[in-house]
Amino acid sequence: MSTVMAEPTSAIGDLLTRELRHRRMSERAFALYAGVSPNAVNAWRRGLRIPDPAYCEKIAEALHLPVEDVLRAAGHLPPLEEGAEEPALPAWLTSLLLELDQAERETLADSARLLLELREKKAEYEAQRPPPDIPPG
Repeated sequence: MSTVMAEPTSAIGDLLTRELRHRRMSERAFALYAGVSPNAVNAWRRGLRIPDPAYCEKIAEALHLPVEDVLRAAGHLPPLEEGAEEPALPAWLTSLLLELDQAERETLADSARLLLELREKKAEYEAQRPPPDIPPG
């Protein structure tokens, strides 16, 4: 299934358009090859809908792309910071992400953001703390 977008996004559409053009493949041919409907491919390519993670896996397999790239383009993984290299996700984690539904992914993303905020606050606190007194020895 797909998620209806409140605002059209173009990252997954750009990826599909670029890859289909590169392969000289029509939407219909890609849909048949990937085992999805041509209407879904058209809506994804135009940014009207985003594919669910299970469909992202089908897209990645059909286009021989890393599933993380497709998940990221669809907005299921956070974008990479500019200039950062993509860390390889272990296969078990990718598999787990693909099994989660939208609500579970949002909960996981919220938890990860909170963890990162706590890590930053701890680092700020430790940077402001005076060094421990070391008795002369």
